[in-house]
Amino acid sequence: MDADKTAQELEWKVSNSTAMKDSVQWFMGTAMKELTIMKKETMNETFEGSLGWKNRACLNRTTADKPTWNQSLTYGQAVQKDKKLAPGTIDASMYELYTANSDIKKLTMELGKCKAKCPTGVSLLGLAKAKITATAHRFLARAPAPGPAPGPAAGAPAAGPPPPPTPRQLMKDVATAIYNTSASIDAMNMALAKDKSAMDVMEKVSAVVMEKLLKAKKDMVGLEQALDECLHEPSATHLGDHVQDAMAMDAELSQELVKIAAAETKDEVAKATALKAQVADCKKKCDFWHPSF
Repeated sequence: MDADKTAQELEWKVSNSTAMKDSVQWFMGTAMKELTIMKKETMNETFEGSLGWKNRACLNRTTADKPTWNQSLTYGQAVQKDKKLAPGTIDASMYELYTANSDIKKLTMELGKCKAKCPTGVSLLGLAKAKITATAHRFLARAPAPGPAPGPAAGAPAAGPPPPPTPRQLMKDVATAIYNTSASIDAMNMALAKDKSAMDVMEKVSAVVMEKLLKAKKDMVGLEQALDECLHEPSATHLGDHVQDAMAMDAELSQELVKIAAAETKDEVAKATALKAQVADCKKKCDFWHPSF
């Protein structure tokens, strides 16, 4: 009887293990396909019509990155070789100034909001008491009462007793049952051991796949938000071809214009950087008392 019970339990475990293994494999396959599509199509900047492609096209219209050049050359030498280098650098300075001014407005509002929420001289002791009281109230809230326990299942009607076997037949049946049960238990134990090894590997692999998929989904949401914001941005100012041609004729003057543009931007960038540090410092002091800030 103990052997039969063990065999039944093992049979259930093998069946359950197989179902779990199939489920994990299905999840892995589905998640990997979705991840591949997101990386190769949805978020791929070179895949025409994709989210990534639209975002890159919008950024090219609304922003201006500083151009790069061969670092083995001086900037003056590089300007002489590439007529678009100096105009592109000025384009980047104009966009950097616009960004700095926008950041100053936004950071000034953030700093004012933070100071209003956590004014100088506020009683930290009073805030601490309020925080502790609120936490205590949350933990002391009564949990919902548990539902009624399920009643016992109705028993199956008892079957009538079979005719008594002969002693020889009884011994033969017992020996056969013991042999079959023992062989079945061995086979199922081996199957469970293999399934456990497979599951150990698949669980780790699926965890990595899930982590990458969740990150990709988060990145895609961020990209959608960035595109929505970008579509409402004005186009960046770029120096036209006639200005580029004129600057290409005088490399020395081009370098002087680049320095003037950089100097015009420097002060505003410094202001934005200082404001950013002030906002971060204010939030650091305020976040402990107001986590929802």
